[in-house]
Amino acid sequence: ATVGAARCFLVGDAIHAFPPDLGQGVNAALEDVKTLGDVLDDQNAVAAYQAARAPAAKAIAHLVQRGFPYQYDQSVWRQRLFT
Repeated sequence: ATVGAARCFLVGDAIHAFPPDLGQGVNAALEDVKTLGDVLDDQNAVAAYQAARAPAAKAIAHLVQRGFPYQYDQSVWRQRLFT
């Protein structure tokens, strides 16, 4: 999906699907808004915003995909990894 394709930018929890106890929603929102403010004067604001935020969004998505199953699993692996 292209961010800002419909003249609307989603930021923070609206665009980043974080588990609520990960504590990253507000952090992402602040980074999103700061980045958006930096690129608004740019002719290609959408592309600049997407290029600036894509690496962080990809990294967080990878982290959540890897950690989420173990974080909420009640198995012995969860106990070893998250206690």
